[in-house]
Amino acid sequence: MLSHASARSRPGATGADRRSDGAPSDRPGTADETSKMTRRSYPNPPIVEAVIDLRFVADVSGEALLAALGTALADRYPAERRRQDRLELSAALLPDAVSTTARRSPHVTFLRSNDGARLIGCGSRMMSVHALAPYPGWESS
Repeated sequence: MLSHASARSRPGATGADRRSDGAPSDRPGTADETSKMTRRSYPNPPIVEAVIDLRFVADVSGEALLAALGTALADRYPAERRRQDRLELSAALLPDAVSTTARRSPHVTFLRSNDGARLIGCGSRMMSVHALAPYPGWESS
């Protein structure tokens, strides 16, 4: 377990960066000054989409996830749901013909925020959480 003082210090901080009572020092370059630094602003965010993809061992249906999450998060994800289908194609070369088949099936249904920048995807044995640019920084959490 981290002590209170070590949990508040910046990575690589030494005892010289702290006062004897464990509080951060007022010296330049300390954790207090670092927290006041301005963040870079990029005209084009370097990350276009951040995704967390969860896969379940248990047989969890996308419909069950949608029902549970759709109700609990209705105020955050009120926009119309969008479904993404999976298209499976196969072909076989036979001596005198080519055999092809195509199968379309539901893959993921997305809960969406009003602005479309936040998504939760629900499918069979999987769930994904998406944040599209512009995405919030640490200061908004």
